[in-house]
Amino acid sequence: MSARSYVRFLRVVALVAAVCVTAMQSALAEDRAAFSGSFSVVVKTPPQRALPLFDPVGEAAWAPGWAPVFARESDRTALPDGAVFTTRGHGDRPSTWVLQRYDRRAGEIAYTVFDAADVVVGIHVTVRERAPGTSEALVRYDVVATSAAGDRFVQEFGSSFPHMQPHWQHALDAAIAHQP
Repeated sequence: MSARSYVRFLRVVALVAAVCVTAMQSALAEDRAAFSGSFSVVVKTPPQRALPLFDPVGEAAWAPGWAPVFARESDRTALPDGAVFTTRGHGDRPSTWVLQRYDRRAGEIAYTVFDAADVVVGIHVTVRERAPGTSEALVRYDVVATSAAGDRFVQEFGSSFPHMQPHWQHALDAAIAHQP
């Protein structure tokens, strides 16, 4: 490379770096909305039967309309860490889910959800034995907006979050009552 070409190359690199730094500063200048919250539900079944109620397939037993579509159909059965699936969320918006962790021994399931409402959601469920034949599931949501539209979604989600626990409790109670 000639000295002249090298100088041009350095100028282009400097220009690209300046544009990237400016873009990063703009992105950093605006904090997006975020929400974190948790609740617990009592599941009237042992942990080994309760945990699958929170996995991508088992949730259909108590969540009306829950119909995950797996990117790889073999993942529907195996449910490996990293499995990707899509759902239709509130307002029929598409969401892409990644099953980050499904640790049956530890009683934990963790998801990351990329929602069309311009938010990223972390969901973590831990199921523990509460008393013989009964479990408790601790559910944690961490929601972060990626745009102004996402900021509005996060605010609405935070306002409706207190209603999730009783809804989940009722739905799980009804599903367990109908299990053989």
